[in-house]
Amino acid sequence: MVMVTLFIFFEKIRFIIGLNWLITVLIVEFVIIGIFALVARTLWPDLIMWFFICVLLVFLFVLLGSIIPHDLTLDVVILFVMAFIFLIVTIFFVMMHILIAMPYSFLVFQIFISVIVLLFVMYHAQTINGGRFAEMRLNDHLLASLILFHDFIIIFLLTFYAQIVYRVASRASTTTGSPLFGTWADTTPIIENVDEEFATEEDSEVDGEPSRELSPDEESVVFF
Repeated sequence: MVMVTLFIFFEKIRFIIGLNWLITVLIVEFVIIGIFALVARTLWPDLIMWFFICVLLVFLFVLLGSIIPHDLTLDVVILFVMAFIFLIVTIFFVMMHILIAMPYSFLVFQIFISVIVLLFVMYHAQTINGGRFAEMRLNDHLLASLILFHDFIIIFLLTFYAQIVYRVASRASTTTGSPLFGTWADTTPIIENVDEEFATEEDSEVDGEPSRELSPDEESVVFF
């Protein structure tokens, strides 16, 4: 993020031939390397499916933003107001997910954030394409590519919850149990009082009540 900030606010860096390409490649590579930890937790059918869905969404909204006659660069204040309202809604739903494991609350959070990003994808497409009230310079092609790249990365990162917890594509392609089932709970340490833990186990054995199987949303709370 430091390199992205320098690349955006220091224009001289963007126009030094060689240095601008080097910084751009490093930014892209560092972002991709940072995603490796999440990619290692998912299965390839889900990864590929959501990757192509995100690519298709970004492509469609770039195309839509480029061809619509309305100038979104004149309504940037409205876009920020809508983004702020959606942000309030997303905070509510993500807190419901963390505190009470409300079913599908994280998916609502993902949808609202994705809508915000896709609106700005249309805005960025108009500024990059030009011919509007606000437009980028022709020699700012590296900055334009980085902006669209990060728009895609934000949307793609939000899909890892569905990739790891729900595994839509991998469940449809196989009937055997997934080795990543319960990954959130298995790889996240839980620090509790040992005496309370043993007491809870003894009480459950005395009562003889079978333990309830947690839903994917409840299992994922441990990760947060």
